[in-house]
Amino acid sequence: MQPSIGPISATTFGWLLAAVLTGGAIVWSTRAEGLTAARIALLLLGCTLALLVGAKALYILESVAQWSSRADFSQQVRLPGGVIAVLLLSPWFPRSARASRWQMADSIAPALGLLVLGTRIGCFLQGCCYGNVSTLPWALPFPRGSEVHDWQVQNGIVNASAMQSIPVQPLQLYFAIAGALLFLVLVEYQERKRYDGEVALLFAASYLWSTWLLELLRAQPHSVTQRFTLVASLVASGILAYVEARRLSADGGAASSRTAENA
Repeated sequence: MQPSIGPISATTFGWLLAAVLTGGAIVWSTRAEGLTAARIALLLLGCTLALLVGAKALYILESVAQWSSRADFSQQVRLPGGVIAVLLLSPWFPRSARASRWQMADSIAPALGLLVLGTRIGCFLQGCCYGNVSTLPWALPFPRGSEVHDWQVQNGIVNASAMQSIPVQPLQLYFAIAGALLFLVLVEYQERKRYDGEVALLFAASYLWSTWLLELLRAQPHSVTQRFTLVASLVASGILAYVEARRLSADGGAASSRTAENA
């Protein structure tokens, strides 16, 4: 049994939802930057290609230890690879003449939280990307035919005739909530940012650390993805700390100059 929403699979529904939410947010934010319709279309195309290539590349890297010719053609992807690819390439996407490269990255970054929200809702409906077996009050069982149920049957956790799985941590919803919070917080912060690129850096660090922590709750760990997000989290945090240190040093130097001038 393949979970579906009407005529389409639950996974496809999640990606379509993510496309509508993320695309709408990007159009809304970049129209304010003065982009033409043609440039917005190219921007959306660039984001889509970067997302798909990055997400697929991380999945292939994840699969290399158990290499199979089917890995290239599987529908499986690893979302963090796609999100990071979009962030890294966003400064070079089409932009208006008055917007800097990093200003464009800031405009795109919050919308990626909605990408996480939409895709993880699809994961929840599909029953994939599930957490460990849990007795927490909000732990949820999944019906027979879901990936959770199939995995528990294969590992002898439930009988094949069971109508539902043992309750597990709703990891997909944790990811979705984290994505929604990132979007809301960073959209609110956008007007108060201190320099171009700050919002993109804050998103990168917050998304990667939250993803790494949540991946620890996954019932079937993605070891390469866990290592990738940890390394990327450290890099993003290091860059953010370096930029902040440079700004503090520059502000301190400017304050000293003003003091000397007034003496």
